[in-house]
Amino acid sequence: MLNRQAIYLASLLLYFISCEEKPLMLNDLDLSLSVDTVSFDVLESTTYQVPPLMGGSKYLYLGQDSGYTFDYSYIRASKFSNSQYYISSGKTISQLHDYVDSSIVIDSVKLTLNFVDDSITSNSLFYLRYFPNVSDSVFSRNNSNYLNYNTNYSDIISYGNIINDTTSSKLEFLVDTSYFNAFIDTNITDFNNAFAVGIYNTEFGFYRFYSANNGQSTVSNLSIYFKHFANDTLTIDTLSSHNIIDDLTILTPPKLEEADTLNLSISLAKGLKSLLKIDTGLWEMPKGGIFRKAELILNLITEDSSNSEIINSYLLTDIDLPSTFNKYEKEIFTYDLTNGSSAALSNTKLKFNHRSALSKSLSEKKSIHTFNIQPNIDVDPFKILQFYDTKSVEFHPKLRITYVLP
Repeated sequence: MLNRQAIYLASLLLYFISCEEKPLMLNDLDLSLSVDTVSFDVLESTTYQVPPLMGGSKYLYLGQDSGYTFDYSYIRASKFSNSQYYISSGKTISQLHDYVDSSIVIDSVKLTLNFVDDSITSNSLFYLRYFPNVSDSVFSRNNSNYLNYNTNYSDIISYGNIINDTTSSKLEFLVDTSYFNAFIDTNITDFNNAFAVGIYNTEFGFYRFYSANNGQSTVSNLSIYFKHFANDTLTIDTLSSHNIIDDLTILTPPKLEEADTLNLSISLAKGLKSLLKIDTGLWEMPKGGIFRKAELILNLITEDSSNSEIINSYLLTDIDLPSTFNKYEKEIFTYDLTNGSSAALSNTKLKFNHRSALSKSLSEKKSIHTFNIQPNIDVDPFKILQFYDTKSVEFHPKLRITYVLP
């Protein structure tokens, strides 16, 4: 009896395995579900400007170009070295404070930034400052901008040298050991490890450097050359490096053009974002209905050949929109960051699927929904994308909800 059951179970298993190789095809006509859509025009829309935030960009910039001024690049070195070094006392050199040891003598310190472009030749003068009397929170990648950046930096402590080799170009600053000893002083419990890099005489416009956000292969670093006196007869020359782990460019944008404010405009380097308000009125999801998509649809005015720019959209907790273009010294609108949506341009259209945000908003019996659109942090910061607003008849922005009914 047991053998017969085993044979039956094995046969049944083989049957199901063979069925998995032949997917079952169903036509929509055979389903008991129907798909329906409802559309809502955007009632109000406007653009506003805030100071540009460059903390997540893949590049750092110095110089001037097309009205943009790259005032400073702020960088922060890691407190931890890339590898530990063991000294004769049994201690390890791994953090900045560890260099304060009687068996260690600092020979030299060098800060290196990597250019994006190769074979750099320039008469521009790059200079370096540091922050001797400021705590570790010198800058914030999410908040520091040209209106509020920290100016409690030192006088110039070094001028940069451009080093070219066969594959890359670097900007190097030699840092006097007295400055290094000052900010690794063990008496300073809240020391900072940040620098400000600036430039004079930008005859070639602007320069780009790889930021900490670009990846490990291009990361800049702080190199520390030191002697370790292992004993009375043995002295070891060695090197330790600390990667740059956080950075941003302080950018002052140019004056706005008329097109920036007449259309729905977004731009990272100009700090342009747009707002749209939609009224779903008395509409409710039919009983048993399930959201499939809730697309916020916008149309690009000028065709973009790249079709690769990533745009973000968020549902705002604020309901009221400014009636005209406004400029703010800081972001005043509150996003629902847990219910955002990202989309890439496709054939001059932008479609955000806000299914999650709208499901929540409608379930709370809200009829007014306000959305923000803004460029993703890693897009081309100088590209300005402009979309048709509510004045357009043919390309009017809208919300289209698709749902399934039993």
